[in-house]
Amino acid sequence: MSELPKFLSYDDKKASAFFAMLGPAKKRIQMFRIFRWTSKSLLTLLLLASLTLNIATVTISGVYTAVSSAASAVGLSTVAAREASQKIASRKASREVVRKTSKRVSSRMAKSGARNVATSVGEAIPLVGVAVIAGGLALEVQDACDTARDMAGLEGALDNPDDPAAGQRQAMQSFNCADLIPDVEDLPTTKELWAGMLSAPGKAWSAASGYIEDLPAIDISGRSERALIYAGQRLEYLGNLIWGSEE
Repeated sequence: MSELPKFLSYDDKKASAFFAMLGPAKKRIQMFRIFRWTSKSLLTLLLLASLTLNIATVTISGVYTAVSSAASAVGLSTVAAREASQKIASRKASREVVRKTSKRVSSRMAKSGARNVATSVGEAIPLVGVAVIAGGLALEVQDACDTARDMAGLEGALDNPDDPAAGQRQAMQSFNCADLIPDVEDLPTTKELWAGMLSAPGKAWSAASGYIEDLPAIDISGRSERALIYAGQRLEYLGNLIWGSEE
């Protein structure tokens, strides 16, 4: 290696020694070009990858969630990552509220349907079937109130996305079934149902026809109504002979 000029500093000497190890000047120039091209290409690829990831995180929720989760995992929890985690947790809580509510309502409807089928024949028994009707009525009203309370709780959960469980609990606690069914606390007893039939069977039939469209269109008035009242009184007398009077 030739002697270095005196004007070169200590650092220049080391650089010159490094270049001397690389070989002739032409080879050094080629290596510098390769290094420069490689550096620019690598920076360009990194820039494109960064832009692609930014676009994906904005447009694709799954990518956004994955990136946020990865950032949180390595301790890079940002405001966006925390917000994403909170949204995910809120959605999971909301889905859990909906799932449990749906399960309760479905189970209640299944029990109610089975109960109606099982008690329908008992309701048809003269005189004593009224007791079955009264008991079934109380259960039907209770089921309606419970379902309405569940729906109110579901609405409360959706109105409070930050804490769906708390929103559901508050809505269910504040629900009052009397707002839905004013007479919920004053349902007719067996005696009251039977007394209402004996006093005005025609009126009772008309009231029922207003809610059940499949009832036969028969006229219960005049002689037919008196005949029903008489038949009811005879049944009541017969029932007292068989089972004894409750009075």
